[in-house]
Amino acid sequence: MTGEGETTYDIWNGRAHIVCNTHTRDGAMRDVDALRPALENRNFSVSTSAGALTGEAIRRAIAAASKEDYSQVGCLVLILSSHGGNNVIYGSDDSSVPLEWVSDQFRTSNCRSLDRKPRIILVQACRGNGNTPLADGRTNLAVADGRTNFTVDHCFFIAYATTPTHYAWRTTEGSPFLQAFVQQLGKEQSLSHMFHLVNCSVAKTFNSTTTAQCVQIVDTLPYSVEFSGEFAVGVASQFLPLMAMELSGFSRFYMSSLTAHVEPHVQTPSQLFQLTVVGVSLLQQQKE
Repeated sequence: MTGEGETTYDIWNGRAHIVCNTHTRDGAMRDVDALRPALENRNFSVSTSAGALTGEAIRRAIAAASKEDYSQVGCLVLILSSHGGNNVIYGSDDSSVPLEWVSDQFRTSNCRSLDRKPRIILVQACRGNGNTPLADGRTNLAVADGRTNFTVDHCFFIAYATTPTHYAWRTTEGSPFLQAFVQQLGKEQSLSHMFHLVNCSVAKTFNSTTTAQCVQIVDTLPYSVEFSGEFAVGVASQFLPLMAMELSGFSRFYMSSLTAHVEPHVQTPSQLFQLTVVGVSLLQQQKE
């Protein structure tokens, strides 16, 4: 969260949920296998629901995620990977899950612990008619109306692998969209810049007239999202040996060590706070 007068979310930890329907989707688990460690390296706790998920199973996984307590994390990341159509994703039984229903579960009115926190949703799915063995689409879609967008609450960042009516491509090595996200997640940068680079990567991967794909973003975040967790964990780990003591006397020693060894590398007050929290967490893990 941001403090009064600040204009960024400094994200140093979070909660991520990966919901992946693998039915007739070769390569989908390659994305899952890459996403989990990449998110964990960013200090995210990760839950995964993967397999031949029916529409009801997808709904249950999302509903369970919306009921969690997010008061101790900086943001939510929800990654949906399945076949899809116009504003829906499909389960292995061809039943649909509306994407508007998905976002509704994480509105502040339904999930109070996410109040004023970023909700980042990634959707790896086709968004139109057609079918190909390596694209995340379905045939003979029943489209209820002509909408290509729906109303999104504030504090959402939704990244679609492709634009309306187009394919979201996937190979046996995974999807270009999610694999590009994995590559960018380990870098110190803003969320908007990250997905600019993701879009560039996807466009370069499929740049012919028959396989064109580009990412679409729906962003209602009031502030810029900056990923700073790698900074905090990395610097705190460098002086972890200095903190080998009982926690009762930790605060005074920690702050003096921080001033001498780390403060020159700290650029903002929020990073100083993050470093303190991460240092305590690392020390507790070492003592267990």
